[in-house]
Amino acid sequence: MIGKWSPAQVSHLLGAVNDIADRWRRDPFQRRPRFADEPSHGMKTERPWSSLGIPEPVRDLLDRLGQLGVPGLDGWIDPLPSRAPDPLRHGARFETRSYANEAGSRVYKLYIPSSYSGQALPLVVMLHGCTQVPDSFASGTQMNALAEEQTFLVAYPAQSPAANAMKCWTWSSAVDRSLVAGITRQVMREFPVDPERVYIAGFSAGGAMAAIMGSEYSDLYAAVGVHSGPACKSSSRKLVPTILFHCAGDVLVHLSLTHISLG
Repeated sequence: MIGKWSPAQVSHLLGAVNDIADRWRRDPFQRRPRFADEPSHGMKTERPWSSLGIPEPVRDLLDRLGQLGVPGLDGWIDPLPSRAPDPLRHGARFETRSYANEAGSRVYKLYIPSSYSGQALPLVVMLHGCTQVPDSFASGTQMNALAEEQTFLVAYPAQSPAANAMKCWTWSSAVDRSLVAGITRQVMREFPVDPERVYIAGFSAGGAMAAIMGSEYSDLYAAVGVHSGPACKSSSRKLVPTILFHCAGDVLVHLSLTHISLG
């Protein structure tokens, strides 16, 4: 799609990106993405995607592109080719399920290993990054293969594009947090999950969300894994064991932005 833009549009786009990067360098407090219209306390019902979960710098860029008549998010890039789902081991299941509470609802995928026969199992909750979906996230991380080898359940909550246009988990959202926790508890009710071995992990925005979930729901999750997650802040001071993976050469979420702040 970019190839169809005029030189002036491309030049304006690069200028907008450079302006945003320069503003972030000058003001480190803007480096952590902030989200509009999020309440500081309590719960809210879901609203159209245009008012939820879009970082301010991205909204700035969208505004500038809109002034040029450039297509919106759906027209920025051509879609990636679809990838066939990984084959299931005989007896294993990869089910599509859903959870709903007073704040909203989310679909999720649940992997049940072939060796499951009613025994108590650990549960790992996996939170995808922006633009990802459970199937591609499961395939990319190969967590289902590990679950088959080690015998545990894996839940993959799916962010709704109605809640966030880029399908990013909005870690500042009480709605998103309640839905992820609700999915976790639903799996624990429907399967004999060992409550001492419930874990949560995530990638990028999902990694930041996992860190917040571990802090806010330390009674639910025994440990947290964060891969390439940006900085996040929690009102809770409870800590759980956390492992952080990040590449020093990451140009999208710089290593300096990965501290996890409490309080």
